[in-house]
Amino acid sequence: MIDLAELLEEAALSVGNEQLAARLRAFAASIRPAERGRAQRDLALRQLAIEQYPGLDLQLVADEVATDVRRYAAAGWLLDRAYAVPRPESARDPVRVRLFEAFKASDGKVPVSPKQVARILKPLFEQQKSGHAEGVAMSRKAISSRRVKGQDRMNASALKFDQKAADARKAERLLEAVAASGPGKEAAAKLAAQDLVERKRLVGELEGLEGEELAARQDLADPAQLKEELTALRARVRELEIKLGASTTGKVALSFSFQARRDELHRRLRQTAHPAIAAFVHQMRYEEMDKLRKEQPREASTWTRSAVTGKRVGNSSSNLASIVIRMHAVRRAADDAEALYLQPDQSTVPAQLGELLRNLPDIDEMRPSPQYGSHHLLTDLVNGMELKAALAKHCEK
Repeated sequence: MIDLAELLEEAALSVGNEQLAARLRAFAASIRPAERGRAQRDLALRQLAIEQYPGLDLQLVADEVATDVRRYAAAGWLLDRAYAVPRPESARDPVRVRLFEAFKASDGKVPVSPKQVARILKPLFEQQKSGHAEGVAMSRKAISSRRVKGQDRMNASALKFDQKAADARKAERLLEAVAASGPGKEAAAKLAAQDLVERKRLVGELEGLEGEELAARQDLADPAQLKEELTALRARVRELEIKLGASTTGKVALSFSFQARRDELHRRLRQTAHPAIAAFVHQMRYEEMDKLRKEQPREASTWTRSAVTGKRVGNSSSNLASIVIRMHAVRRAADDAEALYLQPDQSTVPAQLGELLRNLPDIDEMRPSPQYGSHHLLTDLVNGMELKAALAKHCEK
């Protein structure tokens, strides 16, 4: 990185005027370290702008340089600050090299806002407007030799020269010189002949492609006709959706209507039914069920002692299973009595109720106790299991 004081010292050595050399040395010695660091920092940022963002206006260049500074401050500088020169990983990136010079010269105090960066870069653009040689590198035009004053200023401005543009102009001039020579003209004629053959081939391929496209268009159906058919189908779909909605709504309304009529008929049949039905249902569901729930099971057991082994052998039984069976029968009898409300002829109701009462099983029969519990036996009976199968499952060992 160029040091402003060192640059002044070199200029003092190169000038032939001793009085001017003494003034340059005095000016170099008068630059304070902090000012020298800021000058080196500003010079590095300006060199970064010239090398990476030529041809842009001040605000765009300031935005790009400020973005580079923020990224380097967040990551790169944390790793590079301990080194006197850029690390090999950073040396391959010219942007990071210039940023390292700026941060190292100012001990990491580099502005990060575009406004502050623009203030540092502004002299480049002021020189460009005035035609100064140092500002020419920010433009895409070539350097005017008439505005270069002195060999030292030319050397200082060499870093700002756009090498890519110069190489491109040099390649263009070389190509023009080769094309103007005899072998160049022969090569150009061969290339023109090859281009003509290739162009004819491409034209023939294009004509064939257009014919294929025309044939493919003829095979397609008429878009207007397809559009009419699609419109008709959409109208049909809409009509079916309306019918479906009306049907669903009608089914719901019809269901409510029939249910209301059904409830009304049930109510009127109950009003004119035999009064013994209500009494029987109340007796079964409340009095009889309450009595069975409070019934205490009776147990009986026969035990003997084996003369051979000396162990007690025998079995035990109870009427718990019989109580559960009667509870299930009482529930069934109450349901059957409820069905008599819908019977037209109510004159036979007392006899039918008596038959239901007589068919209720007794609770005195002794059986082995349910091995899984009485509630499991009752659940299987309620769910439709036959009595014989339920007893075999729960009471047989």
